[in-house]
Amino acid sequence: MRTERWKIRVVVPVLAVILGSCTRPEAPRAGFRWPAGWPDPAGPECAAPEGLEKPLRKLSEALRAGRLGEADRRYRELLGKPLQSDSIRLAGAEVAFFNLDPAGALNRLGPAAEGECWPISFVRAESLAARSSWDKAWAAMRTVPAIAGREFVSRERDRIEESAVDALVRDAQALRAAKRVDDAKRVAAKIALEHPKFPDGYIETAHAGAMAGDIEGALTVLKRGRALFPSDQLILDTTLEIASGAGRWDAALAAAEDLARIDPSRKRALEEVRRKWSLSNAPDAVRRALDSQRLTRLDLAVLLWWQVPEIRNIAAGEAPIATDVLDRPEKTYLVRALALGLWSVDAVTHAAHPDLAVSRRDLGAILTRLTERLAPGKESKADGWIAASAEGSANPDKLDGKTAADALLHFRHGVFGGSQ
Repeated sequence: MRTERWKIRVVVPVLAVILGSCTRPEAPRAGFRWPAGWPDPAGPECAAPEGLEKPLRKLSEALRAGRLGEADRRYRELLGKPLQSDSIRLAGAEVAFFNLDPAGALNRLGPAAEGECWPISFVRAESLAARSSWDKAWAAMRTVPAIAGREFVSRERDRIEESAVDALVRDAQALRAAKRVDDAKRVAAKIALEHPKFPDGYIETAHAGAMAGDIEGALTVLKRGRALFPSDQLILDTTLEIASGAGRWDAALAAAEDLARIDPSRKRALEEVRRKWSLSNAPDAVRRALDSQRLTRLDLAVLLWWQVPEIRNIAAGEAPIATDVLDRPEKTYLVRALALGLWSVDAVTHAAHPDLAVSRRDLGAILTRLTERLAPGKESKADGWIAASAEGSANPDKLDGKTAADALLHFRHGVFGGSQ
């Protein structure tokens, strides 16, 4: 009797603990929320084998409520049944996925099979995406049809495709950086073929072509891209970059004009391209002035005419007679410079010395005088308009054509506000 009472005192509490653990429901995982629109493992898309509808529904209820331990236990119980189906594969994969185990989800789904229900492809794509396998994720997701009323599925499809494109773009850029141009072209072609609603295929193909020296081919590709994506700023920026780098100012100007229409803040960039386009079509004297390593008065007169077109028609005084100007082919530029008082004519020899070098200090004084003449009361910022000389230069006061051209452009913006 004493032994039996001992058994009762030991066994009853143990049974109470066991029964209590069986009846106490599992608490949902903290923060768990079933995504609206996510396929239900007990839904009609992947029909359960006859006789397993109820246990599958119980599994679904536990999973959707966030009782992931219970859902996993019910899945393992279903694995012991003789009948298997897509619905059970789906249930197991979703349990693993929401337990933050995408590799386990892929293992439970197994390889893709023809005719499998679309939720399996969807969960396979989501699991691959969770592992950043974007190309494979898109290959799975692209088989998922557009389904009315399932905005979540559509959003995920768009997200995965966009991420897949981004990954391919990074691959193409890395290949270009490694000088593997042919491989970069293949990746770019893949983007264009598999993701036709994205402009990136055209952009990467153009970059690879330009890198290979085929500027004309690159611009042709971008032109096709612009026809399909007329408002895409990245295509326009790429066109502007490649065309400008190759000195194709006609194509650069067309892209810059479209960019300025889309984004008014790009008007200053448009003006710069227009200036370069104009210079590219200017007489030889302009190009010589730009290429000059030691700017002369003649070079400055030429650049002023082309860089600051407003001065052509502004009222100015009578130009003094200069004997060394009258027979020069660049007479028009020199006479305007003298009329504006850029420099004086020797009172004895009547020479303007157009071949005399102009220093940075000279240009600063000239821009200051021009500001007083053309915009009285406006402060001259000549020191800021003229770029600093290269560090360590043997002659820091020396002025070249490019520096002078940039200074005149800044002068024009400062005095006239960059008007056309």
